[in-house]
Amino acid sequence: MVRIIKTIFDKLFGVAPRPPRWTMIHGDGSRTVAHKKRFRAIRRLFPLIILCLVANGQAQERVRGIRTPVTQEGSWSIDIGSITVNEDADTLAHIHTEIYDGDENKSAMVTPIRELRVVSDHRLVGTTFSNGFFDYNFWSTSTVNSGYITVSSGSIFIYASTSAVTDGQAFLMTRRTARFVTGSANEYRAIIRISTEIPATGTNDMRWGTASTDEAGGVIGDGLYFRYSNGAFYVGYRVGGVENNISTSSLNGTVPTIGLNYARYQIVYTNLGATFYVNDVLVHRLTAMQTTLGQTVSFKARAQNYNSGGSASNNVLEAKAINILRLGASETDPVGRYLAVATPSPLKFGPGKLHSIIINGIGLAGSTISVYDSTFTSAGNILAVIDTSKTSIATLEYRVPFNN
Repeated sequence: MVRIIKTIFDKLFGVAPRPPRWTMIHGDGSRTVAHKKRFRAIRRLFPLIILCLVANGQAQERVRGIRTPVTQEGSWSIDIGSITVNEDADTLAHIHTEIYDGDENKSAMVTPIRELRVVSDHRLVGTTFSNGFFDYNFWSTSTVNSGYITVSSGSIFIYASTSAVTDGQAFLMTRRTARFVTGSANEYRAIIRISTEIPATGTNDMRWGTASTDEAGGVIGDGLYFRYSNGAFYVGYRVGGVENNISTSSLNGTVPTIGLNYARYQIVYTNLGATFYVNDVLVHRLTAMQTTLGQTVSFKARAQNYNSGGSASNNVLEAKAINILRLGASETDPVGRYLAVATPSPLKFGPGKLHSIIINGIGLAGSTISVYDSTFTSAGNILAVIDTSKTSIATLEYRVPFNN
């Protein structure tokens, strides 16, 4: 292998004198000779050579990089650890390069006008945690018995118990919902470390991931999550009240090491499946070809720590950051609706964004427009109350997200 690499570097980069004819020495000691002009194409093959050598030596590592397929028009062939060039070839191989993800078995897309298709991450919900302050504008909490949550040193600490009281619980969840838009993927990201001591009595269960509801009592609603329970690691999902936990023996990726060090946890999900990563290494891939992974894929970010069965464990779930991002455009094209009568009218069901309200004329004395974030027609969280008797023709910009 060393002789192959040295020969490649020598010939491609001119370390050794260049004779009229070139010799490639393969791993089995055989040689391949090519005319000097043919080696121009081997220079272009260099990214593939390196990728092949690395993939051959580290087959278990996550492969993300550049893949260079060859369209064979001359007498060319390529194999791991070697290159063969036929000295009688009259044409050079045509080579193109693509960005490739070996975990997902997908490559980047190019538009018909030869532009690389790219997207930007857009944070939907979640934040880092400022020193000593808990921001109730972004987060909601719930505790039971002696459960406790505190913020310090740029982290949030979630304890199920800080005393001898048993069956304590503590929950953290974003106030807003990360809206899922068809055509883009969403990604849950968190930097977390946990205590791993197994309680002498009962169960200590910690979970972090996504959830569709604010339910307490260890229930996360529909969602996707990582779980650590009494020394066992799982990934899981919940659909319509039915929980599905996948143990390490059933993971189709790499089993992670869970300990006291910080780790980066990611769940990339669409309406057809989800992929779980720990420290950028694929852990498990879920697909939903004949069923669904949830009644909704618009989730909140959540973390929880709870004791049951008489446990008084003071294990802690510590997070430096928790958020959900959209891997795509921050907005979709808005839809308009014209209203001319005083009848309650739902404008949209599910999460979205109120862009603007256009008022076309002055209303009667005492007339108002009330805008609610609710599934009901005239109740719930109020987004705006507009006195139309004092408002002339105008466009009121809001750009406010709603959840219901």
